[in-house]
Amino acid sequence: MESYSLFNLPLQVNTSSTASTGTYDVTEETLGYFVQLDFETEIAGMPLRGDIGVRRFNTDQSTSGFVLTTPPLWTTVDHDYSDTLPSLNLALEPVEDVLLRASYSEGISRAGLSQLTPATSVTVNGTNRQVSGSNPFLEPTKAKSYDLGAEWYFGEGSMVALTLFKKEIESHIQSLNSSRVYTSLASELNLPIQAAVTACTNNGAALGGYGPNCNENIEWQYSVPTNGPGGDLDGYELSYQQPFAFLPGIFSNFGFIGAYTSVESDMDYLNTSGAVVATKPLIDLSDKTASATIYYEDDVFSGRVSVATRSGYLTTPVGRDGNAEEGTNKTVNVDASFGYQFNDHLKFSFEALNLTDEVDDQWVGSESEQRLSYYHSTGRQYYLGVQYKY
Repeated sequence: MESYSLFNLPLQVNTSSTASTGTYDVTEETLGYFVQLDFETEIAGMPLRGDIGVRRFNTDQSTSGFVLTTPPLWTTVDHDYSDTLPSLNLALEPVEDVLLRASYSEGISRAGLSQLTPATSVTVNGTNRQVSGSNPFLEPTKAKSYDLGAEWYFGEGSMVALTLFKKEIESHIQSLNSSRVYTSLASELNLPIQAAVTACTNNGAALGGYGPNCNENIEWQYSVPTNGPGGDLDGYELSYQQPFAFLPGIFSNFGFIGAYTSVESDMDYLNTSGAVVATKPLIDLSDKTASATIYYEDDVFSGRVSVATRSGYLTTPVGRDGNAEEGTNKTVNVDASFGYQFNDHLKFSFEALNLTDEVDDQWVGSESEQRLSYYHSTGRQYYLGVQYKY
């Protein structure tokens, strides 16, 4: 049985915008080496090609940040990890212009640099009282990937393809969230009480400053990243592209590119005690995404109009403030871009982004009972460009 626990380190506390806020250093040195064998043969008269290989890497990581002392103390934490990652890729051509593909690989995704610092921040933003930690001992996310696909190249520049995929995610980085009385948290993490007082005084105007609604004796939100136990992800993707060369005249310069993806995932999520408390989809992953582009290209003018849609997705599977979960609602974006080649030297371009005036619409609660938590609109955006080459 695996166990998961938090870490206990000297911590940086951001008490003002002038006191070491966001100051950190992360250094990664990786030595990697691999061997790969490419091959090409036939099976029952059908061409078969592929490759098989393995990669080994060793990473030495050093992260540094300020510990709040007088004066602040620059602290460094060292960590290292290594792994061996095999891969296999096969492509079979049973008939001309049709390919069947199969692959297996193991891969990693490293944590973001800001997640690795030996630091914790104490902040008040609006009505939110937040203690946020980082974790210099985070391991990369690792997954085993299986893919099976079929591709039909039915004309020049034309293709239709179907890919089935599955990932066994052995571990993934998640944020542990809880509501804790600040004095209890300060005792556990060796945080100064003054950090909460200063944050409330300087940034707690929406809560009335330091007082009944913002002080060290009430609950604050606490979050810290850690490696969760992982889970499974599977789905399929259908893609299609075709230039309309078969149409007469100017219409032959048009074309289409489109894709549709469906994904299901079940990930285990932990509480601050390291116990699995929920099995839900992977965060920031929409179970349905689709895109479509109509384009036009000739020697002088080019243009494309694209629409992209994604279904709603979870952002926090174990919610804060007593909420079951948090997420973002569905989006539909339409963008357009055009170019005009005036001569060999001068080109004009125009871009129009977010023509649907889509917003960032986030919620808290549960899948059946959602309450608005964040609503942000960037509006439509237009860009005009001129490029000159000599």
